[in-house]
Amino acid sequence: MLDLICPYDTGLSLKIKSTRAQSINAITWPHPLSKAVKQSLYENGVFKVFQKGDSITEIMTKPGAICVVVSGVLKSQISDINGRVMVLGFYLQGDIVGFDGAAMEKSTYEAVALSTTCLFILPMNDYWQLPEDPIVLSQCHAKLAGQALFEANRRTAIIGHLDSDQKLAYFLLNIAARMHYQNYARNHFNLPMSRVEISQYLFVTAETVSRTLSRFQESGLLVVKRSDIQILNSESLLALLHKHNATTQLTSNYCHFEACHYGSM
Repeated sequence: MLDLICPYDTGLSLKIKSTRAQSINAITWPHPLSKAVKQSLYENGVFKVFQKGDSITEIMTKPGAICVVVSGVLKSQISDINGRVMVLGFYLQGDIVGFDGAAMEKSTYEAVALSTTCLFILPMNDYWQLPEDPIVLSQCHAKLAGQALFEANRRTAIIGHLDSDQKLAYFLLNIAARMHYQNYARNHFNLPMSRVEISQYLFVTAETVSRTLSRFQESGLLVVKRSDIQILNSESLLALLHKHNATTQLTSNYCHFEACHYGSM
């Protein structure tokens, strides 16, 4: 069984072969595409570039859309009646987003680009019209939607059971794993989100995020230069994440396997 808080899970990510070519072939799909499916994606899907701060309206309104992040990063968020923002997720290169957008239409749900971001966008209506076996299409959709639900449950576990040190350790290890999955440096990356946005995602204060990053640096776990992060000791961060493993883990086997695999890449 998957470890619910394993930071190395990249189940909702597709490999992006090239960020320069806006082409269907630049995306590694879950299974080989037939010529008919490729043609339908060419005709009905669109590559669109958003600037920092732009809202992704295609996700937020009916009928919704399934989007693949080709480059850049975006966040999804909602606001309560007092205007307080809760970030639901950060979506990096290769991530799939959009399964919950249409269902959130009557809420304060918003998807926003955090940097110059290129998305491949396929309207949900066109998705269901792809020339694919309906059973295969439904199975693929159910698998991806199930993974999205699993990610939501994972976040609930992180918020409810981890302290601020563990939350930030998970966050950093997860960002590193997702970046490395796209063939970027394993432990050296830029955080495109602000300290405030990280705090809105982890349910801690921005001051706590800053203090914890400073403490991690003083402890020799990482080097922080504004948004530039270099993890020096991923094993110690993982140990910190699971310091209360009796109450926060479903099982450790999967995460330990992934940690060994990740460490050997």
